[in-house]
Amino acid sequence: MSKVERQANAEAAAHDHTGRIGAGRAPAILGLDPYTSPYDAWLEIKGEREDDGTLHEAAHWGTVLEDIVVRQGYEPRTGMKTQRVNQTLRHPDAPFITCHLDRRVIPTSTQATVQVKCRDRFVRDKWGAANTSDIPSKEAAQGMVEIEIANAVLPGGVTREDFAVLFGGNTFEIFPLHRDEKHGPEIIEVLAHWWHVHIDGDRAPDAETMRDCQKKWSKPVGDHRELTLETKELLAAFITAEESGKSADGIKQDARLGLMKAIGDHQCLTAEGKPIVSWRMVKAFDSEAFLREQSEIAKQCSKLDLASLKTEHPKLHELYLRKEKRGNMTVNRNAARRLLNK
Repeated sequence: MSKVERQANAEAAAHDHTGRIGAGRAPAILGLDPYTSPYDAWLEIKGEREDDGTLHEAAHWGTVLEDIVVRQGYEPRTGMKTQRVNQTLRHPDAPFITCHLDRRVIPTSTQATVQVKCRDRFVRDKWGAANTSDIPSKEAAQGMVEIEIANAVLPGGVTREDFAVLFGGNTFEIFPLHRDEKHGPEIIEVLAHWWHVHIDGDRAPDAETMRDCQKKWSKPVGDHRELTLETKELLAAFITAEESGKSADGIKQDARLGLMKAIGDHQCLTAEGKPIVSWRMVKAFDSEAFLREQSEIAKQCSKLDLASLKTEHPKLHELYLRKEKRGNMTVNRNAARRLLNK
């Protein structure tokens, strides 16, 4: 196998979290990833997270720019050389916890690795001063997992991971993250416990977002559930927050989530035989069928999102809008107010 093929395989493996807890998914499991929930991570690990067949632009350009950031930024700035680590590293005590390192600093006596990040300039304020360990919690959690694994399996050990970050395509800075001998092993223990409960035990994590609810209960298996005292309180909170405006958005979202959980795998919540809170179904793009039946076009569209596909191939997009999935929750407000005023 050539060097290019090994690199391509390593990059593909780094983005495939099936059957393992990759370091990049550790923040989601720990509740530190604003874009991926523990339930998302669980689906991905089990190989059940739906793939829409599109390439996430940020991940794509991060991979493309990685070598440039290292060669033109990190190495000249630090005066150190690096090498690729084209293999999956596994924690010896929990082999289902893995990582793929972007680079290892040579000589290995430096005990350092490099994690390359390309970030929008608008998130620069979430990072501290350059050359400090003031790193956002999501990235820090990933780094701590990578340090623990690398320290356990690489000859000479690893005690530091340098985050080489390119902000907005024109500002390069380095943030060193040092091994935390107390909290690093604790994170590994937490991840291992989560694995035993949710993967070995095949127990789905709780839904924590509206998207989680839409995925967990994608199709109704029952017609309705009666409103209980608890769900009436959630309904009252939702209606009151809605009438209070933006100042109560947080309360409104919490109440909405609670009502969606209460509906669960049913179609609606009812009172006195009337639907009060409903969960409507909408048409969704069948990406699996599209990739299977339109493989040549899918290859051409590999870097396009669904919006671009709809623009460039509108008839094809419409043809594959044939799956049903959960849409938004709707509330019969008049009936809800009459019920709550009784």
